[in-house]
Amino acid sequence: MLPQTPKNLLEYILCDADLDHLGRDDFYTIGQGLHDEWRNFGRIQSEEEWNAIQVTFLEKHKYWINTSQRLRGPEQGKHPEELRQTRQQKN
Repeated sequence: MLPQTPKNLLEYILCDADLDHLGRDDFYTIGQGLHDEWRNFGRIQSEEEWNAIQVTFLEKHKYWINTSQRLRGPEQGKHPEELRQTRQQKN
């Protein structure tokens, strides 16, 4: 469930593993599956809406353990600006 509220080390690790893709190169590939699901069920209507949701989520998300922060945080930090640029290029 989001937002995540882990209470011990094992839960911290599981939360970071669950959202590990946010800080990886395959962020967009994996995200496309969720995008398609939300679109098919009418939860979103457009790619612009999806990108706005993604930006908000990425900016609020934090990794819990130091290793994830170090290994995934920098890449995750790039995605909001990339999504904003995508929106600007389409306008």
